[in-house]
Amino acid sequence: MLGSAATLSAIILYMASSAGMTIVNKLAVRALPLPLLVTVVQMLFTVLCLVAVPALRKAVHFGSARDAWRWGRAIPPLFAMMLATSMLALRHASMGAVVVVRSIAPLPTLAVEALCGEKVRVDAATVLSLLLGVAGVLLYSRHDIQFSSAGLCWLGANTLAAVLERLLQRHMIAVEPIDVSKQGMMLINNGVGALLVLPIALATGEGSKLLQPPDAGESTGGASSGGAIVLDAHAAVLLLLSCINGMVISYAGLNVQAHVTATAMLVLNNSCKFVVVAFGVFVLNEASSPQSVVG
Repeated sequence: MLGSAATLSAIILYMASSAGMTIVNKLAVRALPLPLLVTVVQMLFTVLCLVAVPALRKAVHFGSARDAWRWGRAIPPLFAMMLATSMLALRHASMGAVVVVRSIAPLPTLAVEALCGEKVRVDAATVLSLLLGVAGVLLYSRHDIQFSSAGLCWLGANTLAAVLERLLQRHMIAVEPIDVSKQGMMLINNGVGALLVLPIALATGEGSKLLQPPDAGESTGGASSGGAIVLDAHAAVLLLLSCINGMVISYAGLNVQAHVTATAMLVLNNSCKFVVVAFGVFVLNEASSPQSVVG
């Protein structure tokens, strides 16, 4: 009974933070179109909290250098790639496009887990339910999906990184567990991830686009007249909210992997996006035809 309650609470926390993360990130990137730098700030915020808050710092545990190395060499690069490509995809595609493309991810994940001996059910009902999700994707996206060729590339890279990261995380958390606490995993993921993403952000020129708040009479938020980016109060608030949500989902994602398979986690991730799609339709004026709603 206690196990069921722990699993349910882990699922609820992850679904809530996952839906919130997509929405807040979309708003943050609209207000501050620097997706890679936003990702770096989110990572550094989590690292700072883990180091500076006594209760969190006390929970950071590394059983051995070997276990920390096993995690650090595999997960942080995929974690950084997943976050960075997600932010870039949100900049070049509609929120609905991001959600529906990701819904395909459970199919290859299920096949890989079955081949690797994970305890997953592969029967007609399971496969048909996943295919029904793909059919909904196709119906939704037939006329209303909005993304550029760059958006499609970023979505593909994001899906690949997400599948690999979930599979490896599940293996090291539940199949062959390593002696590293979830807070320790968060510290490695975000610390190493920030170091990997920051040079890319600077190389793409995002750092040079960020300016101090404009003088009176100049437009705020987004690009200024010279094409540079302005950090105003509105953008700063959204950035802070995305940092807080990022820290929560960083823990929630690791926690739920101890209770469900990688395939189930990706299905949960897709299920909670009903909220995200509704937000895109009713708030951001994205795809809203009867066909897309049915999809």
